[in-house]
Amino acid sequence: MPKNKDSALDALTSNIRRQIRTEENARFLRRIPLFAVEKSLPNELLDLLKALDVEDRPR
Repeated sequence: MPKNKDSALDALTSNIRRQIRTEENARFLRRIPLFAVEKSLPNELLDLLKALDVEDRPR
Protein backbone atom coordinates (compact mmCIF):
# COMPACT_ATOMS: atom_id res chain seq x y z
CA MET A 1 0.00 0.00 0.00
CA PRO A 2 1.17 3.53 -0.63
CA LYS A 3 2.09 5.51 2.43
CA ASN A 4 -0.99 7.79 2.32
CA LYS A 5 -3.32 4.76 2.33
CA ASP A 6 -1.43 3.37 5.32
CA SER A 7 -1.84 6.61 7.24
CA ALA A 8 -5.52 6.84 6.26
CA LEU A 9 -6.08 3.28 7.45
CA ASP A 10 -4.25 4.01 10.71
CA ALA A 11 -6.39 7.10 11.25
CA LEU A 12 -9.58 5.15 10.55
CA THR A 13 -8.53 2.34 12.90
CA SER A 14 -7.69 4.83 15.63
CA ASN A 15 -11.00 6.65 15.19
CA ILE A 16 -13.04 3.43 15.36
CA ARG A 17 -11.21 2.30 18.52
CA ARG A 18 -11.77 5.71 20.13
CA GLN A 19 -15.50 5.62 19.34
CA ILE A 20 -15.95 2.05 20.59
CA ARG A 21 -14.59 3.01 24.03
CA THR A 22 -17.02 5.89 24.59
CA GLU A 23 -19.58 5.77 27.39
CA GLU A 24 -22.30 6.63 24.87
CA ASN A 25 -21.49 3.48 22.89
CA ALA A 26 -21.43 1.37 26.06
CA ARG A 27 -24.90 2.62 27.02
CA PHE A 28 -26.19 1.92 23.50
CA LEU A 29 -24.80 -1.62 23.49
CA ARG A 30 -26.21 -2.38 26.96
CA ARG A 31 -29.71 -1.71 25.58
CA ILE A 32 -29.32 -4.30 22.80
CA PRO A 33 -30.45 -7.72 24.09
CA LEU A 34 -27.65 -9.51 22.22
CA PHE A 35 -25.08 -7.60 24.30
CA ALA A 36 -26.91 -7.89 27.64
CA VAL A 37 -24.92 -9.45 30.45
CA GLU A 38 -26.43 -12.66 31.76
CA LYS A 39 -26.91 -12.79 35.53
CA SER A 40 -26.40 -16.57 35.65
CA LEU A 41 -24.95 -19.32 33.52
CA PRO A 42 -27.11 -21.88 31.70
CA ASN A 43 -27.24 -25.33 33.33
CA GLU A 44 -25.46 -26.94 30.36
CA LEU A 45 -22.49 -24.61 30.83
CA LEU A 46 -22.46 -25.17 34.58
CA ASP A 47 -22.37 -28.94 33.99
CA LEU A 48 -19.45 -28.56 31.58
CA LEU A 49 -17.56 -26.40 34.07
CA LYS A 50 -18.12 -28.99 36.81
CA ALA A 51 -16.81 -31.72 34.50
CA LEU A 52 -13.71 -29.62 33.81
CA ASP A 53 -13.15 -29.13 37.54
CA VAL A 54 -13.32 -32.89 38.08
CA GLU A 55 -10.78 -33.53 35.29
CA ASP A 56 -8.45 -30.78 36.57
CA ARG A 57 -8.23 -32.20 40.09
CA PRO A 58 -4.86 -33.74 40.93
CA ARG A 59 -4.99 -37.53 41.09
